[in-house]
This record gives sequence, structure tokens and C-alpha cells, in this order.
Amino acid sequence: MNGKPLFQWVTEAALGSSLDKVFISTDSDDIMRSANKIKHPKLVIINRSHATATDIASTESAMLEFAENYSFKNIALIQATSPLLSTEDINQA
Repeated sequence: MNGKPLFQWVTEAALGSSLDKVFISTDSDDIMRSANKIKHPKLVIINRSHATATDIASTESAMLEFAENYSFKNIALIQATSPLLSTEDINQA
């Protein structure tokens, strides 16, 4: 979209926000390659299981998979299909 992969718009908004870390969770080699081009100390790119990345998998299943593997106090889910999301939106939330 406008010269960037769709996920990059929300990633940049999240990286500019007050979030401590930003995780990109994907099972796509193409997204993984594109995400690795973004150099930022808050960015962590992780593999997502194929089971939680299907068209019929619930968003909750991906979040539960993440929760089983990572320690955190709070979690915010940002979907790549929200390219108009801004850093201000994230900070206000």
C-alpha cells in the first residue's frame, strides 16, 4: 500500500509509540524478510505456528500462543489490516 507492505504502516506507528516492545508474529517468509529490513531496538520478529495463521484460526488463538511463549504485563493486539492507526491512537489507548 503506497509503497510499503501493509503490516509496515502499523509497525511504524507502534514503534513510535510508548509501547516497550513491538512483536511481529508471522508464518510468512515474505513478511519475515520485509520485517527484518526494519531496524529498531523495540522490534522483535517471531515465528507464528501455521495452526494459528490459517484463514479460520481465531485471533484469540494467536494471542494465546503468544502468551504461552512470552512473559508480559500487558498486551495490545494491533492487526496489520489497520493501516490508518497512528502512534497517537496507540498512546491514547
